[in-house]
Amino acid sequence: MPEVPSGWELSSLKRVSEIQGGLTLGKVYEGRVVEKPYLRVANVQDGHLSLTHVTTIAVPEEVRLG
Repeated sequence: MPEVPSGWELSSLKRVSEIQGGLTLGKVYEGRVVEKPYLRVANVQDGHLSLTHVTTIAVPEEVRLG
């Protein structure tokens, strides 16, 4: 693992986020839907997350995403 710059804190992703999978892109849901942000493979770069372009997905209102 590369050295962390001075002033930065190294933390495991699971300690600062909730990782979840299982939604189907393009699926048409019945009932009320809401837009939620999600990370795509394109957001995961070598050693960092690129958050310049974060996409949203329409999911049923009752789906808990973190």
